[in-house]
Amino acid sequence: MGRPSVSVLIDTYNHEKFIEQAIVSVLEQNFSASDVEIFIVDDGSTDGTPEIIKKFAPRVTYLPKKNGGQASAFNFGIPHCRGEIVAFLDADDWWEPNKLSTVISQFESHPEIGAIGHGLYEVDEQGKRRFINIPDHTYSCHLISNEETRQFTELRSFLGTSRLAVRNSVLARILPLPDALLVEADEFLATLAVVGCSHAGARPTPAPTPSPRAPRPSDIRAEDIERSPAMSIEELLIARVPGLMVTRAPDGHTVMQLRGVTSLNGDGEPLFVVNGLALGSASSLGAISRFDIASIEVLKDPASTAAWGMRGSNGVIVIKTKGF
Repeated sequence: MGRPSVSVLIDTYNHEKFIEQAIVSVLEQNFSASDVEIFIVDDGSTDGTPEIIKKFAPRVTYLPKKNGGQASAFNFGIPHCRGEIVAFLDADDWWEPNKLSTVISQFESHPEIGAIGHGLYEVDEQGKRRFINIPDHTYSCHLISNEETRQFTELRSFLGTSRLAVRNSVLARILPLPDALLVEADEFLATLAVVGCSHAGARPTPAPTPSPRAPRPSDIRAEDIERSPAMSIEELLIARVPGLMVTRAPDGHTVMQLRGVTSLNGDGEPLFVVNGLALGSASSLGAISRFDIASIEVLKDPASTAAWGMRGSNGVIVIKTKGF
């Protein structure tokens, strides 16, 4: 077999309930099988994961190791990858059939791009869709200004393990990762990949004009609400804000959480601020008519949330109404 164009690296630990679906989703890609090699790093599973993986030999290469965490799994598996592009997949996730063809076509069209990410659906164990998290359009991040650096922190949730693909030449410059990163090493890897190649995104797009009032990718304006009459405010926020999770509490009220941002403290809800008044949780949305909203801004970084102290440590969602 000649050198493949894509290496797929799956990391797993005790995923016997999900690993087969992950593998099958790679095998069923509408992409030439001869151009894809598949490696699975087993980080010391103690359940039936190894036996399931071995069923797919020789199409899948099994790489067992002693348990050491996600960073050690990446450090162990990536050197085996020969493809020009390395695409990462968690063993409890799966890909749509056109995942690889879509990502690789972007790499081929834009050779200056070093890393690519995309949105996702989150589903429960029965496959029922819980929420969708996708960017509203294509972004390019070059980390050449404070504005782009801030933008990257908002887009980072699109560069998690199962969404991330990186040129092998970039990975060669940033490995090894610190083995102490037992979990969420994907965020560290993605950040180093962007810094290491100075480019990340699905395709280059003009950078936003640096301005303290430049709209964030997650901002929602009145015109966005008017253009989406069938979507609730919650649905608009889910579509526009990377890492936002919306669930229902047992009593029926809405619970929101922002994840994937290191500045957030714990798993609490973000603070909702309406016309400068801190109102607390997502239940505040129920008292506001969508047609009265002028803008919604989501603040995540410590500099932006500092004015609210610890109340804003899980992020702040700022709502302004028309006429205020």
